[in-house]
Amino acid sequence: MDTGREVNIRKYLAMCGIDSRRKVEKLIREGNIRINGRLAKPTDNVKIGVDRVTLGGKVLKPEPPVYILFHKPKGIITSKKDEKGRMTVMDMLRGVVMANIFPVGRLDRDSEGLLLITNDGDFADLMLHPRYGKEKIYEVFVDGHITAKDIKQMKEGVSTGGELLKAKDVKILRKGMGKTLLEITLSEGKKRHIRRMLGALGKKVITLKRISFGPFTLKGIQKPGTYRFLTDKEIKNIVEPLKKQFYEKQRTRKGRGNNHHRRRGGRR
Repeated sequence: MDTGREVNIRKYLAMCGIDSRRKVEKLIREGNIRINGRLAKPTDNVKIGVDRVTLGGKVLKPEPPVYILFHKPKGIITSKKDEKGRMTVMDMLRGVVMANIFPVGRLDRDSEGLLLITNDGDFADLMLHPRYGKEKIYEVFVDGHITAKDIKQMKEGVSTGGELLKAKDVKILRKGMGKTLLEITLSEGKKRHIRRMLGALGKKVITLKRISFGPFTLKGIQKPGTYRFLTDKEIKNIVEPLKKQFYEKQRTRKGRGNNHHRRRGGRR
């Protein structure tokens, strides 16, 4: 699907598994990368599947895209590595694939639920950016009663730590014995968004589980620690159309930007 699409050489190298930005810059600066036989510059673009990119004479090709749905258990760090030596989601998936995979966004250590793992940077961007409206839904068990006023405040926004934290939707699933089970929908997520938002209302989160992210759910991976790869059918029917829309919006924004600059130039 990406054949013929133009990307910057640095992004192309990342797609080939060279994930360190510093290493990419060093390889280009020292003249180790060539595009169709000529030395690459940081500003060069590459047409995927058309241009020939080499490192020390070896042809570099993008890794095949990998898409994994993972049910992160509580107590696991959402990171490629942890400086304190704690268990990460990548440790749990070590040896599953050889590609340079990474988690899409974060799910804090005390939470569990659906996490997307991929090596597709564009897919990660479109899933995370608020512009593309990929909602995340959570089941949140709270110590205390949640009132209609609390729900209204969460939807309108709760100010804490210099940030306004909002929920797109809040539903009460069950309540009793001084506790409440909520379903909270976010259209964007900030660090410890739900815990901080509820904490500002004087409510303590007992458990928090992400049950969906955009079109993806925990179906087939209900047990913490389990995972599955997206099927070819899911990639064709879900991922590829999403990426097509993503690229079209990028081209539209780029075109508007170019027209804006041309208009400004004409007025000078």
